[in-house]
Amino acid sequence: MANGIITMACRIKKPPALIGSMRSAGMVSINQTIRREIGTITTDSHYTVSATIGVRAKNAKNPSTFPGYTIRLVSGDTTLAQLTSNTPPGPANSVNTVGFSWDATSLPDGIQPGDPLTIEIIPGKANGLTPGYLDLNALRISVLGQDGR
Repeated sequence: MANGIITMACRIKKPPALIGSMRSAGMVSINQTIRREIGTITTDSHYTVSATIGVRAKNAKNPSTFPGYTIRLVSGDTTLAQLTSNTPPGPANSVNTVGFSWDATSLPDGIQPGDPLTIEIIPGKANGLTPGYLDLNALRISVLGQDGR
């Protein structure tokens, strides 16, 4: 990923445990799906995903209509939780944080503790056909056990 760093860390005893992140010196513009395995599902845990999304100004060097996005946690072909929006998270020329959470105390059929956990970031389609842009920074995925650790 251009100018980006993806880091993965094991679950630690200090709340919340950071199990994945992406940081860069500035926004990373993506126009294709990113899919990364971030660990395994821990039962009785609460997962939080947040990302900073930029909305371009109309007079930007590379202006574009905001096409929307989907950010989701998946295991295999099963979507566990997701955030989808076709509208900008803020006004033009702004940076905004969006997020969602997933409670793993009750797992869907076919999903078990220890199954792989994957993050997907999917930019929307600019005209319904071609991938649009998604300006993204500071992706964070945290896990907190029901016992607070």
